[in-house]
Amino acid sequence: MNAIIPVLITLLGKIVPAIGANSDLINTIVTALEQIVPVLIQEAKDLVPEVQNIIAALKGTDGITTDQWNQLDALEQQIDAEFDSAAKDEGV
Repeated sequence: MNAIIPVLITLLGKIVPAIGANSDLINTIVTALEQIVPVLIQEAKDLVPEVQNIIAALKGTDGITTDQWNQLDALEQQIDAEFDSAAKDEGV
């Protein structure tokens, strides 16, 4: 696993509560999550709950745009679909 991912997720988790209505910063974090999630699903499944918490926190910020909300929804759906698929593959 890329060692930077846990550090980055921890950092994002600490930044999100301080975002306020900064739409540009939200956009930067959404873009980073879009890059992280595919790797996370394959290599660091134990960090998925932290990413889900970041997504939920971003959705609760005042500065989030409709496009950003939709991007976060797509990330949530991607995570859910990957985990549902993995559960089916394992016969759960």
